[in-house]
Amino acid sequence: SRLPLSAYLGSVGMPGVTAWVGLNHIIEPKAGETVAVSAASGAVGSVVGQLAKAKGCRVVGFAGGGIPSLPLNLSLLKGAAIVGVFWGDFVRREPAGFARDMAQLARWYGEGKVRPVIDRVFPLAEIADAHRHLGTTRRRRLGAGGDRGDNDARGSRTCHPPGRQHF
Repeated sequence: SRLPLSAYLGSVGMPGVTAWVGLNHIIEPKAGETVAVSAASGAVGSVVGQLAKAKGCRVVGFAGGGIPSLPLNLSLLKGAAIVGVFWGDFVRREPAGFARDMAQLARWYGEGKVRPVIDRVFPLAEIADAHRHLGTTRRRRLGAGGDRGDNDARGSRTCHPPGRQHF
């Protein structure tokens, strides 16, 4: 089945691919393990949380503030890993693996295991209202409106408010 164009801007696009490669090729968590996600309300972090949950992991998400910094010896003392993701290199080195991953990510999107986090959809003519709405969502729970990512064909744009991500 065809995916909505909005899926390629989020869940199945760069944020989704970054999340997929980082989770499945770098971190490789097993079901039952805990995955900590910094920037969990962001484009990549929100997808990481959904993918980890779909794999049977527990997810702890952090949102707000700057990029976390940790003393490097902390990861050694705690037996933890700190990783970053550059998926462009993975695509170059393993194009067949990338194609398989994209197909699986698209299947999970179709099954509802990963979805864009969208609070509300505004027609382009209401852009000023959308900007005002962004300013009011800091005090509300993110994602209350459910998935509305298939409205691209009608000329609407999605609105991703900042805030805390709930998985």
